[in-house]
Amino acid sequence: MNTHFEIRFFRIDGYCFAVQEYAKAADPHKIFAEKVEAAKELIAKARAEDLNDAAIHAFVPMQMQLVERDDHMTWLVEHNNWAAA
Repeated sequence: MNTHFEIRFFRIDGYCFAVQEYAKAADPHKIFAEKVEAAKELIAKARAEDLNDAAIHAFVPMQMQLVERDDHMTWLVEHNNWAAA
């Protein structure tokens, strides 16, 4: 049985709008950290441009989750979770 990592992207209302899957060899923890930093930078740039929160929430994930699961989705482990402040 193989395991897979997923990075899940959520809107402010909790809706999961994207999932990216990675093999263990892809170093998903590093990829997750890079995605979080990119989201933080986008939020900071958008706020610097005086965009309102509704506009920012339309194109930037407000929460990300790194999970590991097996092929048949019989188990799921959350490794990391980030939410915008």
